[in-house]
Amino acid sequence: MEIVLTYLPAILVVGLAVMLRLRRSRKEASDQIVALQKKVAALEQRTVELEQARKQTPVPIFPDEPELTVRLQLFAQGQREMAEAFDRLKAMKAELPFDATVDQKYLKELDNIIITLERASGRDLTRWLGISTQEKQTGVQPRNRDLFRVKVLSLLAFCTYQSYHPQLPTIISPTLRAFRLIH
Repeated sequence: MEIVLTYLPAILVVGLAVMLRLRRSRKEASDQIVALQKKVAALEQRTVELEQARKQTPVPIFPDEPELTVRLQLFAQGQREMAEAFDRLKAMKAELPFDATVDQKYLKELDNIIITLERASGRDLTRWLGISTQEKQTGVQPRNRDLFRVKVLSLLAFCTYQSYHPQLPTIISPTLRAFRLIH
């Protein structure tokens, strides 16, 4: 027991030194964590700024021909609108109730989708949908569920066709001509 008592001050000093070292290393680690969190926040802010700058200034695809770049960007925008309309049509098809007549809200939504598709594709969809000139002039749509479902399915088919056979830009430039010759 006396031997332990003689070494007790040394053991206490070593224990105190270890505790102080652990406390200091813990404080250094927390300081490092705070510094890393600040760096991550700065990098996230920079990423957001770069994303916003990229969205505001479109990168020219063909720098020598800005008209072709604009047409291709419009084409890409049309394809995005076409995909959104396709998703809306699928949702409408899934939500369509089993009543014999269709609610007015579905008719309005279908009209909005048709307008979006006509704008995105550049085509008049009245013939595709089989809309008569009288129906087009009066703006009155039949509320029959089966006819409505056929129109939705027809528009889904149109979107699918457009995704496999998209309208390409009508401009033929020297750069595009050279690209076609290469491939």
